Amino acid sequence: VSPFKQLVYMKLKYTYLTTGMLLLAASLSSCEDFLNKEPLSNVIPEEYYLTADQIQAATVTYYDQIMPNLQGAFNDGSTDIQVGLSASSSFGTGLYKVGMDNSNYDWGLIRNLNYVIDKVETNLAANLVTGDEDILNQSLGELYFMRALRYFNMYRSFGDLPIVTKPLPANEDSLVVASKRMPRNEVARFITTELDKAHDLLVENFDPARNRVSPDVARLVKARVALFEGSWLKNFAGTAFVPNGEGWPGKTKDYNANYEYPAGDIQAESKWFYETARDAAEEVAEKYKGLLTINTGIVPQSDNDVNDYFYMFGAVDMSPYKDILMWREFSKGKEVTCNTEVGVQFGNWGTGVTRAGVESFVMKDGLPRYASHDGFTYDDSEIATVRANADPRLHIFLKEPGQANLFKNMDSPTTHGVPVEPYPDITNTDSQKGYSTGYTLRKGGTFDKALAENFYAYNGAISFRATEALLI
Repeated sequence: VSPFKQLVYMKLKYTYLTTGMLLLAASLSSCEDFLNKEPLSNVIPEEYYLTADQIQAATVTYYDQIMPNLQGAFNDGSTDIQVGLSASSSFGTGLYKVGMDNSNYDWGLIRNLNYVIDKVETNLAANLVTGDEDILNQSLGELYFMRALRYFNMYRSFGDLPIVTKPLPANEDSLVVASKRMPRNEVARFITTELDKAHDLLVENFDPARNRVSPDVARLVKARVALFEGSWLKNFAGTAFVPNGEGWPGKTKDYNANYEYPAGDIQAESKWFYETARDAAEEVAEKYKGLLTINTGIVPQSDNDVNDYFYMFGAVDMSPYKDILMWREFSKGKEVTCNTEVGVQFGNWGTGVTRAGVESFVMKDGLPRYASHDGFTYDDSEIATVRANADPRLHIFLKEPGQANLFKNMDSPTTHGVPVEPYPDITNTDSQKGYSTGYTLRKGGTFDKALAENFYAYNGAISFRATEALLI
């Protein structure tokens, strides 16, 4: 190789080496810059909860986790009014026992809500949040409502609870301090305060279809909470189930040893809750008392039979019913479906009404079954005679053999319809088709064969109705 070629080769080798080193240095520098960046595919808290739309998106996830979803009327199994296909331990001496774990004492949702609320409140205080004011107020109101409702669900099970409104550090000492259980009435007062905060932020008619929480829903739930606690304090006065009662565990704690009721004594405290329930319920009742859906007493057996009250409970679109304050929508097209209609077609998913449940209804004259009635006597020899002079609600919802279960869209290819109601098959232990008692309900039904497909129905589910306020 000539010296000239060697020189060329050496220059090229040096050039490649220098270029490579420069490229390596640049790549290392850019890699370091990349590693210092926040993950582009993940949202981090420091960069979130800064717009009304972001806060609304964070709120929506709790609807599915916390809000009631009442599909049909098959939700009271293992009670005195409904039973399932197997015996419940609730009524057996020595069989109903405390669980061996703390799975139902779960603070995960409260912690998550506290975290989101704290972030939103902090950003609001620093004037960092932008966006539509109605969306922001509605979303924050929903968060307060969700926290209150979750607390209410836990308080009904446990009574005395810690009142925690901030996310806690993963530090044992901090957690022990925060775990002090407050008297149950203080928890109920906290819940009603949260619902007041929610009510004041929630926007009237924010969602005309009423799939979201509204000020009226917040007031109704406040009435429910206050009535529950007022009744509890009255009925359990003096027992271990109320503050300062005989054997109350809270008395052994230094922070509750000298507890005094805010209203003075347990009777005054109960009265305060009753009055709170009355005032909250009255606000809703006065608004909706002229908008209630009327029960005509007719069980639809053809398209010519009219009873909006019956159809309200199984409607695909519940927005026309003004007395439904909030409901959950399902959609076949979006593959968000339920199974209400199949439960109605058969034995209510094996959850039948007990005789005690049926006989707890008054008769059509408003008197109990055992009273003297003008023109009829109570006869339970068969389902037809039980229905004959019953309360109009029981009359339309209690299924009777021989009635039509379907008459709409009869050419639909669905596979789980029962065109005519049979005699209850109480020997069938199948959870889908069996009847646990001779009494089953068609509440939530539609008579529509298009909805009678396993897990592919899409009729709505009521969350809250204004009627409750008129009963308080």
